[in-house]
Amino acid sequence: MKVFKILHIANRGERYAGNRYYSYPYKMNNGFVRNGHCVYWFSDRDIARSLSVIPSRKLGTSRCNKKILEVCENFRPDIVVFGHSDVLRNETIEEIKKKHKSSIVQYNFDLLHDKNIKKLKERNGYVDFNFITTGGKFLGELAGKGSRYAYMPNPVDMSIDCHANYKNNNLDIDVFFAGQTSDMVGVADLRTQIASLPGEMPDISFGMYNGVWGHRYLELLGRAKMGLSISVGLKDPGVDGCRQYLYSSDRIGQYLGNGLLTFVEKKFRLADVYGPDCLVEVENYSDLKEKIRFFAKKDRLRIKMAEISHHLAHEQFNERLVAKYLIETTIDSKFSHSYRWPTQVWG
Repeated sequence: MKVFKILHIANRGERYAGNRYYSYPYKMNNGFVRNGHCVYWFSDRDIARSLSVIPSRKLGTSRCNKKILEVCENFRPDIVVFGHSDVLRNETIEEIKKKHKSSIVQYNFDLLHDKNIKKLKERNGYVDFNFITTGGKFLGELAGKGSRYAYMPNPVDMSIDCHANYKNNNLDIDVFFAGQTSDMVGVADLRTQIASLPGEMPDISFGMYNGVWGHRYLELLGRAKMGLSISVGLKDPGVDGCRQYLYSSDRIGQYLGNGLLTFVEKKFRLADVYGPDCLVEVENYSDLKEKIRFFAKKDRLRIKMAEISHHLAHEQFNERLVAKYLIETTIDSKFSHSYRWPTQVWG
């Protein structure tokens, strides 16, 4: 593939002092660099704060957009890739396209709730390609004004997801889950119900954490046999769940990539991409408890499935392939790899 100059606009999280180093912007940036591209990472939120008289992203937004235009003048990017940037303004995108003829690409790892959909549609007509961690026909409803949409999976990164827990015989956590509370979660959601698991299953060792970050998060993850990749569901998921088809938070990459046997909700239909041998799909809370008990007693089967999924994640969902897929799709190039995930373009 041709080498491109890529301006990557995404939050590096300098204010967090390194405790988000395993987040998706780091993996995407690694993928672009490891594929041989010349990448300039512009941490929009950090720079907006630094350009404000007081540390305020909102107050620094105008100056930050001027800085982005200055970077484009000096760097002359072939492709501008941005992720979850509320700082980057549409008029700035318009000026970049007009002056430098850059392709504009957005990636979005959030569930397609109403607020996220509104943000995506506001970019239509400015962004050439949107890559979303939700797949299927609903992307066709989002597309418009020349902006196209496609699915992308959560990437795994060999330098970050470095555990192989299935090889470890001294794991002291049977079941792991880490996630912050969310006002989107309903009382009946499985995401809410799993908080009751430790009390109802005292013979199982649970590691349930709210707001754990950085090295501590990866250290705890590296001690677990199984992980609950339970995402927030939508109150209105659309016909046949189309608004959450194939969606998962980035937990799925972290759990599979570190060798945990991973549990997911069946309604997201992730087995369509990863296959039934790599995931444990559950229907509801009682089904989850039953399958946790089953695999807690079936160590050989648990290890076998975790090993299969670990190899699959690193071989077929790594940061280099995901980054390559984004670029090949954007420039309308023939695919250099037979990607495991849906590659249909909508719009």
